[in-house]
Amino acid sequence: MAAPYRTIHMPDGRVDMLPPQPMTWQDAVPATGQMASPLRSVWLSADAGEAVVWHRQRPLFQGTATTAQSIPNTAYTAITGLAALVDNYGGANDTSNTGRYYGPITSTGQPSAGDWYLVSGYVPMNFTATTGIVIAGVRVSGGTVQAGGRVPGSAHAETAMVVDLVQMTGWGTATNSYLGDWVELMAYQSSGAAATTLVSGKAPALTVRWVCASPAASSSQVVAAPGIPHTWTASDIWTADATGAGKVPLNRELRDAVRFMNYPPIARVTVDGSTQTIPSGATWTSLSFTTEYVDTHSGWAPGTPTKYIAPKAGLYYVGGFVNLIEAASPVGYRAIRLLQNGTTAYAGWSMVPQTTGTLGSALNAVGLIRMAAGDTIEVQVQQTQGAALSQYTNVGNAGRLIAVWMSQ
Repeated sequence: MAAPYRTIHMPDGRVDMLPPQPMTWQDAVPATGQMASPLRSVWLSADAGEAVVWHRQRPLFQGTATTAQSIPNTAYTAITGLAALVDNYGGANDTSNTGRYYGPITSTGQPSAGDWYLVSGYVPMNFTATTGIVIAGVRVSGGTVQAGGRVPGSAHAETAMVVDLVQMTGWGTATNSYLGDWVELMAYQSSGAAATTLVSGKAPALTVRWVCASPAASSSQVVAAPGIPHTWTASDIWTADATGAGKVPLNRELRDAVRFMNYPPIARVTVDGSTQTIPSGATWTSLSFTTEYVDTHSGWAPGTPTKYIAPKAGLYYVGGFVNLIEAASPVGYRAIRLLQNGTTAYAGWSMVPQTTGTLGSALNAVGLIRMAAGDTIEVQVQQTQGAALSQYTNVGNAGRLIAVWMSQ
């Protein structure tokens, strides 16, 4: 299926590949004969104008599946029949696979390095068996399912949730450059028989939002923080880097500002392969992460494996996830939270584990958290089994922390 092109045009009708990759301006150097970059309107339009066009309407999809779908027992199944509530780049365009969202073709999402997307999904399951569980997950291009919350069955129908950062490119492979990646919402249940997804008007939903260009495609364009632009006056002159009264350094005030919006702070770290256990009791335990999938501004480091350190002040979308291996006879409760600066807690899920037929307990904690540069965030877990519990640490099931800078 063809990945979608951008659908927003510039006022002059041009259709350029976005997001824009801004030029680097040069100052004149008389001693070497280097001339200053000419100030041309087409370059300003390409850098400033296209940046506004892209970032005011980044790729965004949200769809719901309002027709009940039968999910077989103990088999991950892709949710189908998603009807778009918003799809500004036409990514849900595969009529044969109606649950897929295709990443758009961008200037940075090359075949070997896709852009990053924030994905969330919900799966309600219409069964009341007390021996089963419900899991929501996401999958990119038919690969490994990235699991989300595992909700134990009860006398009430349950809804599971997944939140993750995924990487997708719209370019496809070298042999077929128009068959790109897709993401789809996955559902799993273990009630003992097939179960349907529609419950009292609640329907499965998938949301996908572009958040960052691929750092691997152009790591040199990641800037720590853009310069603070000033209000121009009629007497100002432009420069590349020179500063001083009446000077406007375009590399700092234009180029770096665009680059920062293309490559904001985002991170995804996991406990892949970890041997960490979670002790029983009232004490909260911070997850110790082992593997970095993306970290544009080096907010996580192996030397401080439990913490993400905010590289820039702003409002961050933060998601925490843990997946616990249950004892033969589960008792007590399980809980997860986010902890800022070692003092401020943001509560996540808490649950009583499934006591029979369990596949483990997986919990989410999600929040919008305002952080100053240097603030820390941790994912903490608590459980009262009476003995330590291990974690699932294989790819797809391992605990994780995601962080996305959203705004100043």
